[in-house]
Formats: sequence, C-alpha cells, structure tokens
Amino acid sequence: MISPGYLPGALCFHNGLGSLGPSLDSIYYRSYDNKVNFLRTNKVWQLLTRDYSENNTRNAVTYNKYGLPLQFPDDPKGKTVLFLDTYLTNVKITYKYK
Repeated sequence: MISPGYLPGALCFHNGLGSLGPSLDSIYYRSYDNKVNFLRTNKVWQLLTRDYSENNTRNAVTYNKYGLPLQFPDDPKGKTVLFLDTYLTNVKITYKYK
C-alpha cells in the first residue's frame, strides 16, 4: 500500500507488518517497536501525522496492559517521537477509556 510519507513530498509505504517503511527512494528510515501505535487511538491524529503504522516509531519506557505507550524516553541523540510538530521527550501519556 502506498501512502504519503512522514516527510513532505516523500512517498512511503506500509510494510507487511503494518509499519511505515522506507521511502521509495530510500532517503528515510525508521525503527519501530512491536506494540500498539498510540496514534491508532485517534484517526485524526493518524491523518494529520500521515502515519497509519501499527507500531510506535520507537520503544517506550513503559506500556499499559493494552500495549499502548505510557512514556517515551528522553534521548540525548535526538531520537524522539514527533507528534503534531512537537517532540514527545520524557512525556507521560494517559488514556481515557470509554
């Protein structure tokens, strides 16, 4: 499945595992965890970030019983989670269940 990638103007695809793969011209790569992507809790967030991946773009510090991340680590190398033009660095996430 081909879909708009994370970088403006770059095309990316979702691999067989449901995660955003490298761009077709191999200019951008990501590594993913094996847990539920927190963006999957809101279709608007997926649309705005153009990320429909099954998994998170990096490992979280902790996860809840549903596999959703509760906190992403502070990474001095700059490998943070980007969400709506904000880097989620050492942020704690809470979920409201219906």
